[in-house]
Amino acid sequence: MSELFGTGLGEGVRRRDSGGPDGGEVGPESYVFISHDRCQGTVARELKRWLLDQNIKTFIYEDDVPGGASVVTAVPCAIYKSRRCLLIISREFLESDYFVSEYTWAMDRQSRLGVLSCLPVLYRIEVDDLPVEFRHINHFLRYDDDDDFRRKLVDFIRDDIPIATEIHVTQTGVGLAWSYFYGYLDIVLPEFDERANKLTGLQLPVYPKLVIVLPVSCRCPETMPTEDNFRPIGFVKYNKSRAAVRERCYKNSVYNFQFKSRNGQLVDCHLAIEFATPLLSLYQMNEGSVARLTKAQMVNERHRFKEVITQILGLRCMDKCHGKYLLVDYRDEDDQTTTHSWRRERLSQVVARAIENDMTVAGVLDRYIRPVTAATSPGAAVAVKRTVWLNVVIVGLLFVSMVCGGFTYLR
Repeated sequence: MSELFGTGLGEGVRRRDSGGPDGGEVGPESYVFISHDRCQGTVARELKRWLLDQNIKTFIYEDDVPGGASVVTAVPCAIYKSRRCLLIISREFLESDYFVSEYTWAMDRQSRLGVLSCLPVLYRIEVDDLPVEFRHINHFLRYDDDDDFRRKLVDFIRDDIPIATEIHVTQTGVGLAWSYFYGYLDIVLPEFDERANKLTGLQLPVYPKLVIVLPVSCRCPETMPTEDNFRPIGFVKYNKSRAAVRERCYKNSVYNFQFKSRNGQLVDCHLAIEFATPLLSLYQMNEGSVARLTKAQMVNERHRFKEVITQILGLRCMDKCHGKYLLVDYRDEDDQTTTHSWRRERLSQVVARAIENDMTVAGVLDRYIRPVTAATSPGAAVAVKRTVWLNVVIVGLLFVSMVCGGFTYLR
């Protein structure tokens, strides 16, 4: 790692035009090769300037091929001698004559070194538009002029990840869906309604379905947002021995949820609601530097996850889970990147719409939802408690006063 930082490209690199694909040694040397089309020359130079500010040396053919040297031999040599190779993939690059050659050299060099050294950087092009040559590559980085892109780029340059440990993410959503079912839903759903009915001290029965929220961003907060009128009131618990863990405890948080119904009336209900934890794994794979899941890949895997888990739960053989869950899509961030753009929604509105529709269809709206009155609102309950404590304090003060007055009279 130290050879990448603080060492100059200098004439040493320029003199190494005898190696490369014809039998010379394979790098790495202390620079990053940036492969690009002429139309993206400005982008390549911007990357070069920024990497130089990070004390990371680069090689682009316009600036670093020695005078009088042949580009035909200098470029493959530079690729084979580089530490990392960035391929700025654009539509123009894919249509160029030298795309296949530079891509082939970079991938061959990667296989010889045994570490991930070739990173395709998508520039104004989508993954679905890539040619078949890229279908087996699972690590991409979408070009963007922001700190997140630069951070991931530096992580790629700095880290030596063996090819054997490269994570194939194209079927992650499918695997997460099956794991989520067999490792969790198949355990908690079959008798969920019965366990929910056993909660005591509640003025309303608990909605007999586990509400599972699927945020579009895959971000899953640790708690439900209090500003959306979710107030925790208990747990639905289940213990089961599994994989040598005796009496493992599975818990679902139960909330009192207040919202405005379709007719504008303030109502409340008790329900168990949570985010789908596998989506948090996708979010962490996108944020972290190990899996290097791109935003586009994360969105695609979320779609696969939802599609597969819906299919699994809808199978006839899964009748023990039927009617005991409610999947809720949640657009938790603005999206202006597609033709079907949308604005961020409030979670309370999304959940209210989903459960009210579900209860209406099932004909159980009156059973699990009630109007909020002064006697049932949380604010009223707090006011009652304050009044009781105030009365206790007043009575106590009167008692103390009477006792003190009695002692004065005896004197």
